[in-house]
Amino acid sequence: RVHGGIFQLSVARTKNKMGRDFGAPWYNCCSAGVLNCCYAYACPCLAVADISKAAGLQDDYFFDAVCINGSVLRNMYRKKKEVNGHCTGDCCLGLFPCCLLAQMIQDLGADFKILNLSKEDVKRSFTGMVDSASAEAAKTKSSLKGGALSL
Repeated sequence: RVHGGIFQLSVARTKNKMGRDFGAPWYNCCSAGVLNCCYAYACPCLAVADISKAAGLQDDYFFDAVCINGSVLRNMYRKKKEVNGHCTGDCCLGLFPCCLLAQMIQDLGADFKILNLSKEDVKRSFTGMVDSASAEAAKTKSSLKGGALSL
C-alpha cells in the first residue's frame, strides 16, 4: 500500500494453525541436550537424515543426508507432526541450521538417535546403485553386440 509517498509492505501476521507448537523455541539450541546440539552443528547433513528417519518422513538415509536441507525438512516435519508455523518461517530459520535442527531433535525426544543408520539403509542405497550400474553395463554390452553403438 502507498502511504504519503512511501511504499509500505503489509504482511498479514497469521499462523497456520495445525495443532501444537514446538516444545522449545528455535533459539534455544541446548534444549535438545549439548551432545545433540553439537551433532546438529558438526554434522548437519547426518542430523537431517536422522530426524527424517525418526519422524517417519523418508526412508532413504543417504538421499536425505545429501539432498534435503533443514528448511525443507522443517516444513515436512511441521506438516507431518501438525506443528504450527509457516513455510516463510521455515525458510528464514534456514539461516540458523543448527538451531532449527536442534529444535526438531528436542521435539522428537527419545525417538531421535544419532547415526540412526541400519544395515537395510546401506543395502537399499548401495544395491540400487549397483543394480542401475549393472543394467547400464548390460545395455551398453548388448548395443555393442548389435554392431553399432547408439548414442
